[in-house]
Amino acid sequence: MHTALPVPAKRALPAKEAALFKELLTLYETRQLKKGLKTADQILKKFPEHGGVCDTRPLTRADPLAETICMKGLVLTHMGRRDEGIDLVKKGVKLDLTSHIVWHVFGLIQKAEKNYEEALKSYTQALRFDKENLNILRDAAQLQTQLRLFDALVETRHTLLRIRPTLRQHWIALAVAYHLNGNLSEARKTLEHYERTLKNVADYDIEHSETLLYHVQILEEMEDYSEALSLLDVNSKSRAIIDRTAIMEYRARLLSKLESNEAEHAWRALIEHNPDCYDYYRGYLSNQGLSLGILTDLHPSSQLK
Repeated sequence: MHTALPVPAKRALPAKEAALFKELLTLYETRQLKKGLKTADQILKKFPEHGGVCDTRPLTRADPLAETICMKGLVLTHMGRRDEGIDLVKKGVKLDLTSHIVWHVFGLIQKAEKNYEEALKSYTQALRFDKENLNILRDAAQLQTQLRLFDALVETRHTLLRIRPTLRQHWIALAVAYHLNGNLSEARKTLEHYERTLKNVADYDIEHSETLLYHVQILEEMEDYSEALSLLDVNSKSRAIIDRTAIMEYRARLLSKLESNEAEHAWRALIEHNPDCYDYYRGYLSNQGLSLGILTDLHPSSQLK
């Protein structure tokens, strides 16, 4: 949970406590929960009127301890003290409705309770106060995917890519978002744009290989079989795609869809490669205009072994 924006003066902690709060964030992220709890208490001891959940002091709009109280609550929920932790988080939210950290923590608590729609609302509220917070954007994208809000997911992935265009994962995630939203054309364009930006790709780069295979998949789903086969062949020959089994499977499938004479040989090669895979037999027979199911129903005593 980073704090990219300057902390408003009305919320600023004294220098020592501010440093401790940064340490608290790190301790939570690395799951050093006992140390995190101790650090939170160390901050709160400087302000004893905030120390308990039952504090009845009038609430201010931006209390400097709200974020610490929320973080302490979050740590407690991970330590098995769920009810106590949730109460603290709720108290922290009431103390400061303008903190992105407070809303992010509240969203994390709601997500843990499987209240995904409310969690997403909290992340959205957090982004009002820190629009380019990578952690919150990623968490929002995860819930948008889970809730199948694909239009919003595309927008979130665009934002992440704009903020960090050098990260491969942001390009792929945007392509996937378009794919999920049914926009194969934009998914294809995103992958093509990403591939044009590449320079000096390391040999046997597995992630790059998988990205190219995903590009082939997109082209296949668009029924652009010739382009898919061309992309596959060029990158397999250059060893940019290194998954030999995947190459063989895609080639056999694409050649069948193109009604190529090479398809039969491609399926035979796959069967020889792995004679225990029934999908390969199905592919081979389908290429001949036959069905494995029909054959085994007609000849149950001579099923493929």
